[in-house]
Amino acid sequence: MEIAALRGKPAVIGGRRRGSQHLFYLSATSADPLVLEAVTIENGVGPSNVAVLRQADRDVLVSANREKGEAALYFIRD
Repeated sequence: MEIAALRGKPAVIGGRRRGSQHLFYLSATSADPLVLEAVTIENGVGPSNVAVLRQADRDVLVSANREKGEAALYFIRD
């Protein structure tokens, strides 16, 4: 897992290489009480490494989707 920021908000990016093999992130929707939202980005990919590139109008997740045998870009916008 990587602790990062997506569109300026703290997020934890993670993934599973077994089972559903999904790429996801967790972000806080409320600070008090703490409420986390889990967002699935894609199923069936089995990510092994993820990086975040920040741009003015979007963030780009670069993922090595090991179980699918691909490198993928995911664009996160406001």
